Amino acid sequence: MSSTRPWIPAAGGPPPEPVWREPGQVKEPEFLASATLRYEAEGHEIVGRNRTCLNNRPLYCKDHGVVLAGDRPFLRLITDRGVAGVWAAALLRGGTGRWLHEWDQVESRYRCGRISWRVSDTNLTGVSVSLE
Repeated sequence: MSSTRPWIPAAGGPPPEPVWREPGQVKEPEFLASATLRYEAEGHEIVGRNRTCLNNRPLYCKDHGVVLAGDRPFLRLITDRGVAGVWAAALLRGGTGRWLHEWDQVESRYRCGRISWRVSDTNLTGVSVSLE
């Protein structure tokens, strides 16, 4: 993937990440060479800020189904038959909208089968959304 999101730091920070990544995708050698941590541990939570992985955190596994979350507010339900559904949310304002997983400031907090997100966007001054 060659496209990147503008909110991933380029100058002085780690190399940009691909737009949306799935678990297990190959990481670029430049990113691996920077040896920077992508997540922080705060208390008992794994915290990501402006990361791009989708579906890298299992929330629920029972019999033949799994609910996966990730660094951005987007959920996927997988069964033994394949993808059974997804959940995504958007905010509409003045006739236009934007998916929450596309907002430019996203903090994810994962702890043992539970995730929360705090999102905001520079294009929506004074608006922030918290999801648990």
